[in-house]
Amino acid sequence: MNTAKRSELEAKGWKIGTAAEFLGLTPEDEAAIERRRAMDRARTALAKLVKESRGTMTQAELARRIKTSQPRIAKVEAGESNVSLDLLIRAAIGAGASLDTIGRTLIRAATK
Repeated sequence: MNTAKRSELEAKGWKIGTAAEFLGLTPEDEAAIERRRAMDRARTALAKLVKESRGTMTQAELARRIKTSQPRIAKVEAGESNVSLDLLIRAAIGAGASLDTIGRTLIRAATK
C-alpha cells in the first residue's frame, strides 16, 4: 500500500497491520502455519510428480507395484491431505521418479 493511501485510511480511523496482528497470532502460531503451508507445497509437488512420472502406467498398475489400492493412488495424485509423505514418495518411486528428482522436487517446493 502506498504511503498516501495508508495515511488517508489511518486519518479515517482505520488501523493498518498484518493478518497475524489482526488474528492475534503468536510467533509460534505463525511458524506452525508456515510449516503447514510448506507441507502442503511438498504434497502438491509430489502429487504432480507421481502423475507425470506414471506416464502410460495406469493407476491400478502403480497401485499393484507399490502394494496399495487404485483409489489410494487417485488420492495421491489429487494431493489429498490424508495421504502420508511416505506413500507419496513410494508412489513417485514406483512411478519411475529417481530419488534425485524427488529430492529436487521437494527442495523447489520448500523454497517457494
